[in-house]
Amino acid sequence: MKHLLLAMFISMAPAVLGAQETYSCLPSSEGAEFYLQSLREIVTGTDSLANAQRTALQLPVAPDTSVELLSDSTVCRSAAQALAAVFPAVASSTGGLVYRVGDTRYVIIDPKARRAERIWAAVLDQSFGILVLDPAN
Repeated sequence: MKHLLLAMFISMAPAVLGAQETYSCLPSSEGAEFYLQSLREIVTGTDSLANAQRTALQLPVAPDTSVELLSDSTVCRSAAQALAAVFPAVASSTGGLVYRVGDTRYVIIDPKARRAERIWAAVLDQSFGILVLDPAN
């Protein structure tokens, strides 16, 4: 089930995987807005598909205003360091999209990182503990 949301994150960009000291939040873009809307639909949705996706991704029920694209470099680096500890390929990336979902979750997406034609993504808790890590989607 966790693949339902993550499988939507398909990019036309070539693969480059990773993240660390130079890791930064990517700015808003058309793709970033697509992911933002997708996350908002999942956390606010009341249908069975949204419920299943929210459960599989361990995301809270939350108002759409609580889902935001972040630009805080400290948060982006913290998320990248947590992921690099268990997924070493993250250490070579330069940036990704980092979303805050409510008060307790972060979703990090690297639209440049591809594996098996799918975007690399993860869900973290507020302490940057990894809840869902799916580099192959």
